[in-house]
Amino acid sequence: NGIYPDTGSSGTKVSNNLVYNLSHSGFNLNYGKEHEVYNNIIAFCRAGFSFGWYQTDSYTLNIHNNIVYLDRDESYPVEGPVLNDDVTNYFDKNIYYKTGNHDITINGLSFEQW
Repeated sequence: NGIYPDTGSSGTKVSNNLVYNLSHSGFNLNYGKEHEVYNNIIAFCRAGFSFGWYQTDSYTLNIHNNIVYLDRDESYPVEGPVLNDDVTNYFDKNIYYKTGNHDITINGLSFEQW
């Protein structure tokens, strides 16, 4: 993993980073709250953003204005519980690009469905 706020940390701002060429994710968080992730470039990773499978009502993220560039068949812009009813996350104004003829999917949903 690239950027990994420690488990249970809260209120961090992660900005203006270049994270690339990793075996897993550019940004990983198991749980926490009130993190803001913006103006980062994440490239050549298995996942742009990865989140633990914790179910908690204090899981809030504001992820905006990032670029995620994927180059692997099995790579995803986001993985983890980003769409569960128990989780509140905000994704806005990010750019996702995947090379080749592969569709971008997020938790099994097409980009349009997400």
